[in-house]
Amino acid sequence: MLRAVIFDFNGVILDDEPVHMMMFQKVLAEEGLVLSQEDYYAHYLGMDDVGCLETVYKNHNQKVTTNKIEELVQKKSKLYDAYIAKNMQLFPKSIDVVKKATAKYKTAIVSGALKHEIEFALKEAGAKKEFKVIVAQEDVDKGKPDPEGYLKALDMLNEQIKPDEKPLMAAECLVIEDSLEGIHSAKEAGMRVAAVAHTYETARLTPEADWVFEKIGQISFKEIEPHF
Repeated sequence: MLRAVIFDFNGVILDDEPVHMMMFQKVLAEEGLVLSQEDYYAHYLGMDDVGCLETVYKNHNQKVTTNKIEELVQKKSKLYDAYIAKNMQLFPKSIDVVKKATAKYKTAIVSGALKHEIEFALKEAGAKKEFKVIVAQEDVDKGKPDPEGYLKALDMLNEQIKPDEKPLMAAECLVIEDSLEGIHSAKEAGMRVAAVAHTYETARLTPEADWVFEKIGQISFKEIEPHF
């Protein structure tokens, strides 16, 4: 039985994956490191800020301290905040899908974004009240593709169930993702995945996800429910 829908955020609800890439490129360029668009989409998209920056340094065979990574995360966050405040763009009908999910299922967000970034966008979209559970970058030790975020969301949803309800199981959760890293994370957590081809082509998502939709607005919970 389908009882919960867990949304990724960037690239699923908020159309900002190119913005994150641009801000990573800016802060890394100041450090003399190049991050191409091809490399970002092939290797880094879906990671949280810490994971992305650490991996870039590793792939450039350069050492980096924890303090330096934190400095770059904060710098990137300020650049992102300033840009999104004036250029926020949601995927069409994404909030409609969120509200349909909230009306029938338990809902959560699991994202590699910082919590204030998520909450700002949800508030601007009039959808902040739709989510009582948000697992953001600062809430986990390991970002996607590690399953920690989705498992934590499951635990947090279970903390909110009524005394007469059965515990929510991973197999009763549907995850909506756009990245390969995110799909692998959800699968490792024991959850099924509906992927949206906002970031990658359908052909790349089909072997990994349980369902693939071109756009989030095309997701049909009625179509998916019988498979749970």
